[in-house]
Amino acid sequence: MNIAILHFSARSSGNCAAIAHQLHQLHSGAEIALCPVAALDISPCRGCNCQCFTRAEACPHAQDDVRRIYQAIMDADLAYFILPNYADQPPALYFAFNERSNCFFQGNEALLNAYLAVPKRFIIVSNQPAPAFDALPQYHIAEGTTPKLLYLPPRRYCHSSIDGTMMEAEKARELLERFVLE
Repeated sequence: MNIAILHFSARSSGNCAAIAHQLHQLHSGAEIALCPVAALDISPCRGCNCQCFTRAEACPHAQDDVRRIYQAIMDADLAYFILPNYADQPPALYFAFNERSNCFFQGNEALLNAYLAVPKRFIIVSNQPAPAFDALPQYHIAEGTTPKLLYLPPRRYCHSSIDGTMMEAEKARELLERFVLE
């Protein structure tokens, strides 16, 4: 089984990275494509004339890592998106990744359908539900599919939301494992 694990936190030692590591352990024996998005080169849409709307390859940022990430997801049998809650919104890294989908899928419906067909699970690191996250999966799953979404509240499992220790709590690991097995 091939699994893509994307985590969108800008912090390499936070809870999102710890969850990615735990997912890697839970899927031992699988081929894992680990994508710490903050460590990759993703240019947000800027300074162009929306060339990608007419020809995907015309994007002035087409040489960054976005295509590689989308391809890793498409090569997977399952993909995880791990997102921290920053001020009740997904992080800017997620928005850059999402908006750049135009330069990958534009004009190629078969490619988009292949991407949407890959099962995806979303893990939100948040102390409270945030409406912005509930709609997030719709861009990454096939229409009519019920998204698999897990809110993991750090405050419940560790001393601080930012100390990166949530996966040290047995109950947090159990909740994550149940999510993986469902």
